[in-house]
Amino acid sequence: MRLQTPGGEPMNFIFYPSCLAFKNVLFFVDVLSSNIKAKMSNKQRNYKLFAVIYHDGKEATKGHYVADVYHPGLQRWIRYDDAAIKMVDEKTLLRHSPPRVPYLLFYKTKEF
Repeated sequence: MRLQTPGGEPMNFIFYPSCLAFKNVLFFVDVLSSNIKAKMSNKQRNYKLFAVIYHDGKEATKGHYVADVYHPGLQRWIRYDDAAIKMVDEKTLLRHSPPRVPYLLFYKTKEF
């Protein structure tokens, strides 16, 4: 079975990692002052996923939002779905199924 949007276009699955690594990439270089640019190194930057907001619905203007957030104190993922709050494992987090799809992904540097 192939999933389709309400308009009949095929839906593509996008897989997102729980960790990202960028090497020799500078973000927002054009807006940084020369002092800040000089302090930035070209070392590899590693990022860890810490939150995902999902949209659950067939249309962008309708639906429901759910958030999965990593709790560093518990070292677990927590799903916030209105008044329902429960723990979820990372495998569940990285395996989504339409009509619930990731809407926003939040990453932070591993240094923090």
